[in-house]
Amino acid sequence: MVAPPGGAKPALGTNPIAFGFPMQGDPLVIDLGTSAFMGTDLQFRQRLGIPVPEGVAIDERGRPTTDAAAARRGALLPFGGHKGYALALAMHALGVLASGVPRRRAPDTSSSRSSPICSCRWTTIAARWRPKIIAIKATPRQAGVAEIRIPRRGAFAVRARRRINAVVNSRRRFDSRLRATSR
Repeated sequence: MVAPPGGAKPALGTNPIAFGFPMQGDPLVIDLGTSAFMGTDLQFRQRLGIPVPEGVAIDERGRPTTDAAAARRGALLPFGGHKGYALALAMHALGVLASGVPRRRAPDTSSSRSSPICSCRWTTIAARWRPKIIAIKATPRQAGVAEIRIPRRGAFAVRARRRINAVVNSRRRFDSRLRATSR
């Protein structure tokens, strides 16, 4: 399991990503997880008593560790820091969306409309995803971390504040001009 940046406990899976591209001869296959270290390698290193590289895991208290056993009790970190975390969230979201969503019609491989993601109501998607985000944000935090962040949520909050301030400032300018013309 993978901890979000600043998290002291795991909140996401390793969320595998795989692509395959046909080529002459063997296909090009890209297969990776969103953790900074493979879970199977972690188990292998624990069994052999070999440390893991620095910066790939935390112990059960959220402190960096190279001890494989402590890392198994704690969590792996996302590869690439915040960018890997964002990719892990995206893959988690796709998994949430695709799991258990009823199809509206029989699958038709010639059309993307048969996708369970595309044939689902957005309100259903939002309702299924919201508890996951709440759970991730509620992940216990490392010392000194104020919150577990969700990508773009801060930007949306800033945009909303700017919109409110623009309305307030527009109203003040209007009132000021109205007072100036009524004199």
